[in-house]
Amino acid sequence: MKKDGKLSQALVLLFTFPIAVLMVLFLLLYTPIDFARYCFSNRRKEMKRLYGKRAKYSWIVTLTDHYRIFELIAKNNLPILFVPECENPCQHGYFYCDQTLFLHDVVPHFDAENGNWYIVQEHDESDLYGYIEAEKEKFHKCTGFNENVKCERVIFLVKEKDVYDDEKNLIENSDFILTYNKKDFVEKINRFLSK
Repeated sequence: MKKDGKLSQALVLLFTFPIAVLMVLFLLLYTPIDFARYCFSNRRKEMKRLYGKRAKYSWIVTLTDHYRIFELIAKNNLPILFVPECENPCQHGYFYCDQTLFLHDVVPHFDAENGNWYIVQEHDESDLYGYIEAEKEKFHKCTGFNENVKCERVIFLVKEKDVYDDEKNLIENSDFILTYNKKDFVEKINRFLSK
């Protein structure tokens, strides 16, 4: 029995070790490319414009959804404002246009048993509406409690590949979730803004 356990552990180690080494090697080789992409990005220029100084580089930042959405908005001159988060302005922020707040870092899910929408965040489930109110409050703090900045609507930007197959139809027909992929992001945002 002990030999079988040790043999299976050795096999697991034998297969996972090369994969782990390749992943670390890839990340180490990708870091200079990531840094160069960030140095010439619209995101970095915007942070310099907003704060008068360069934003610090964060490791593998160009692979984040936040960065990619920001770059798509900037490159296509979409009329969406970026509002940096107070606690971590160079890492995260909100996208805002015409009293609409766009959230991009979570995916709403539907509980068919209870008939409620919920959010899974860090292995915790929370009520969708409670989450929205908390995000609106954080956004309002980021604007310096500016009374002219109103948030009447919240839209979740969700990558199509992050949608569960059984929820696909429900999510695509909801009025508070906008699914996208890199190719049709601009088209879908323009269509939404023109409504």
